[in-house]
Amino acid sequence: VRLHLWSADSTRGSNCDVLLHRAPPLGEDGTANTVTDFLNLAMPPLLKDGQLAEGVEILLQGLQVPLDTPLYWLSLHASYLDHF
Repeated sequence: VRLHLWSADSTRGSNCDVLLHRAPPLGEDGTANTVTDFLNLAMPPLLKDGQLAEGVEILLQGLQVPLDTPLYWLSLHASYLDHF
């Protein structure tokens, strides 16, 4: 999964970092991993008590994605031609 981390910085204007992180579609127990599972693995500071931290948005192709969306579903129905 490609993560774009954007923040507004008053001294430098806007700032964007891009990270690539492995995202297994299934957990060790065989259940489907969700967006929440992925964020807990890749970027735990983005979540507080299972919800997005203040000021955090999860967007996919410009649309907000529910945290309970399975990664496998997103892979099948919402990937670009390069599968990102």
